[in-house]
Amino acid sequence: MDAKTLTLSNTGGTDHLPFDAVGIPGFQFIQDPMAYFSRTYHSNMDNLDALSEDDLKQAATIIASFVWNTSQRDERLPRKPSEDEVMAEKVEKKKAAKDFKILNLAGDWNYEVEVPGMQVAGDMIIKKNGALYDVTIISKDEPDEKDEIKGVASENNTLSFDYKTKVQGMNVKIKVNLDFSERRMEGTMKAGMFGTYPMKGARKM
Repeated sequence: MDAKTLTLSNTGGTDHLPFDAVGIPGFQFIQDPMAYFSRTYHSNMDNLDALSEDDLKQAATIIASFVWNTSQRDERLPRKPSEDEVMAEKVEKKKAAKDFKILNLAGDWNYEVEVPGMQVAGDMIIKKNGALYDVTIISKDEPDEKDEIKGVASENNTLSFDYKTKVQGMNVKIKVNLDFSERRMEGTMKAGMFGTYPMKGARKM
């Protein structure tokens, strides 16, 4: 069937995500992205004439084979840990290090979100607000628009917060989990039904 790729790489915006989000194994069958965003995608040309019969036959055969083989397993498919569990494990390992110390996270940071086929980046301004932090996010795509999150608590050099913003014209709830070192941050950004993506950044000099 000429299907050779098996990967754990992140893919967002598909119907498997609601299952994945509640701990049920979800799978995305990779499609050829040729002209996916540039022509018919979510337009009035996204109709039956744009379908490829050979691609549909290939996909149907692969999915049917996968479903059959999965149904014949003696054990359940393994479950992956939640984002919160992954972050908690990472923090516990960091706390156990001899050189662990609580950091001041305030400052100007840049960030990147690894979304397949898109470039998502911008600036994150973190300011102290008593024992808490205020966070301002400015996207490179919309430099005049700011998302402001007030009163974020830090636990062991991590920040976790939610906010709502517009994505492709829709109001989307964003959930951010970040783990900080002196100069770098890394974690995830969950964008509603679109998926969860790796996020990283660095403190500006």
